[in-house]
Amino acid sequence: MTLCSVCRTASELAQAMQFQAGGSLTGLGFLPLLRIKRDFFTSLKTTVYSLSVVVHAWRVTSAASLSEPHLRPDRTLPSSAADLDEFVLLYGDSYIASINLGGEFNGVYTFRSETREQADRVNNELALGGLVSGFQLGVDLHHTLENVSRSTATSYDFKYSVRGVSQTPKLRAEEMVAYAQSFGLSGFEQPALLNMATLGYETVPEMHRAFAQVAANRERFTSNGGLLRQQQRVEELINQIQETQESLKVYGISLADEEELDRNQQIAEADLTTLANLVSAYKASPTSPLSVPSLASLQLNSPHIVASVSEDPATLIGNIEAPNGNRFDFPFDASTAVQNRVRLSGIGLEAGSRIDKLTLRYQSRGEAAEKVFVYGGKRGLRQGERSLGEGEGISAIYAEFGPRNIDKLRLFNGDSWVVGGGGERGDKSRPVNWQRASDQVVLGFTGRSDNSEEGALFALQAVVARFERIEWEPIDPDELLDS
Repeated sequence: MTLCSVCRTASELAQAMQFQAGGSLTGLGFLPLLRIKRDFFTSLKTTVYSLSVVVHAWRVTSAASLSEPHLRPDRTLPSSAADLDEFVLLYGDSYIASINLGGEFNGVYTFRSETREQADRVNNELALGGLVSGFQLGVDLHHTLENVSRSTATSYDFKYSVRGVSQTPKLRAEEMVAYAQSFGLSGFEQPALLNMATLGYETVPEMHRAFAQVAANRERFTSNGGLLRQQQRVEELINQIQETQESLKVYGISLADEEELDRNQQIAEADLTTLANLVSAYKASPTSPLSVPSLASLQLNSPHIVASVSEDPATLIGNIEAPNGNRFDFPFDASTAVQNRVRLSGIGLEAGSRIDKLTLRYQSRGEAAEKVFVYGGKRGLRQGERSLGEGEGISAIYAEFGPRNIDKLRLFNGDSWVVGGGGERGDKSRPVNWQRASDQVVLGFTGRSDNSEEGALFALQAVVARFERIEWEPIDPDELLDS
């Protein structure tokens, strides 16, 4: 079977992935069997306003269920709170009502929307493209998601998990549909635990009254908007804080309110400790009344970076509209470049009396391999190649050019050259001499080149991100409730 879903909360995502071990909180022995599924769920790092498009394909090879449960005649019903605590310690607060084994595939596209308005736009565009929960999986899914990303200026990640097979295949996002549609047709070498349902012992007729207090305590955790959902929301907030911190680190940028990110993370982590202590208290004595805390982090706002990306006119070298050569563009969507953490990871230069070839290497979020682009011909001598780590970049550009060629080019990082080369034929009366401001980062370049054997680099212009501020989005408390 295949089920497709659009999820706006972590709990909706867990349901779509069938990642639920029921309502048990007491560490039953079967929970470690779901650890791989839990780790994949955690790796998705959903945030307060992220949206997930989930393709869940599964086939059940064996199943078991329990109906009409009763207390065994040789077991004594717990008669005191201490007896009940000991019973739960031995047998848990719930029993397994059903279990499924087999194989499953979860493909998850996570849209990194950062505000309620952006999340609504993504959700609406997904719906216009026919992607609502229960949509039919089709070959145009990847194309539709790409269009939604562009039209809403929202980046997305793709991750997947396969269970039940001996070797996990390597899949690109555009290959997912075909794999999901044929999933399981050849069987499973290593059937895995897919899902299970648990029910509290209070559903056993003889135990209903004895387990009333345990059930009431458990309900404080598992109800819609309860403590477990609050825990998910705190984790989503921490993920968004860390998302913002990581982007600032990647680009080597400091902004006002950066210290507030650290303070808010400390508040949120303290709340997670409070919740973990509550779970521990419940496990130690599930009959003792629980006091529900007020979590300070649920009153905090969700942070995101406001940045703009454009070609900087002050960096234009040469005539980018000249008839010679071909125009090359910045090879990423500028509207999502900062969200995708696109950055220059390396630059190489070949030159003689002019700039003959420029090599640009880019790194972006979620991509293990660099993307390499080469502009120009093969006549020049190698002037060097420099790798750029996180937080490093182009701080200054100096160039001289004439009516046709870029004659001299120097790219700086701080006080040192990144790369440089060329001759002395350029017009020294109108050089490009650009220094980045503290809120600017050179993400890459656009320009003009001839890539034939005798070709060269004719024009170049930097694509620059300007980091304006950290903005704080209020979180509606009603968003703790699943629809």
